[in-house]
Amino acid sequence: VLGPIVSTAVLLGPPMIVLGSVSPFVVKLDGRISSLGFTAGRVFALSTAGSLAGTLFTAFWLIPDYGCRHTLRIIFAALAALGIAGLAWPASRGWLAALAVALAGPPFLAPDPPLLPGTVFAGESPYNTVVIADDGGDRLLCLNDARDGSHSVRLGHGLLTGGYYDVLFLGPQLAQGRRVLVLGMGGGTTVTAYRRLYPGAHVTAVEIDPLVVRVAHEYLGLERGPDLEIRLEDARPFLRRGTDLFDVIEVDVFA
Repeated sequence: VLGPIVSTAVLLGPPMIVLGSVSPFVVKLDGRISSLGFTAGRVFALSTAGSLAGTLFTAFWLIPDYGCRHTLRIIFAALAALGIAGLAWPASRGWLAALAVALAGPPFLAPDPPLLPGTVFAGESPYNTVVIADDGGDRLLCLNDARDGSHSVRLGHGLLTGGYYDVLFLGPQLAQGRRVLVLGMGGGTTVTAYRRLYPGAHVTAVEIDPLVVRVAHEYLGLERGPDLEIRLEDARPFLRRGTDLFDVIEVDVFA
């Protein structure tokens, strides 16, 4: 817990303090003794309206459609434009403001870091940074930090991955049943194996990330069919309201 708290304070504390000082500073600049209450009320009303609009706009449009990195870039550009407009109000200050933004902007607007070798897809969802990469004939799904390893694999040949997935393949055999629930489908490594190893099996897969489901179909060869039902939701409420019985429940969720 301490690490994220300290990191957040160091990275976000200074800009939040500076932005928090804007409203009282504007009140000081614009206020007169006779109308101080009116000025303060107007400034903080506009500030609150802006906070509400910014929260809803960012959470429901910018991040889902553009991802976190580009959302930060858009917000940076908006703040820079407002700063230039304000400082350029006396025309003589405009060049100074433009120079300051020009000096500060390039590092922030630097290109994205290099992706994994063999990357064939990279994108962001509200939940993950999703990367698909080819690796020696296999295709890997990596979520967020690729240094942590892959989260799903589609083998170039065969079914045995050499990883923990192979143990899960035994579930229907040990349970002597063919109704399988997979919590945390990912790219569908085990789903594909169940369908191939156990003819007649029916798999219900729960996955919270819509982008992961899409790339599983488009890049990892997960086939649609009557023997596979994919539920796009969090596994916890799915389990709480579920009444179906399963022979095997595979739990492969994290975070």
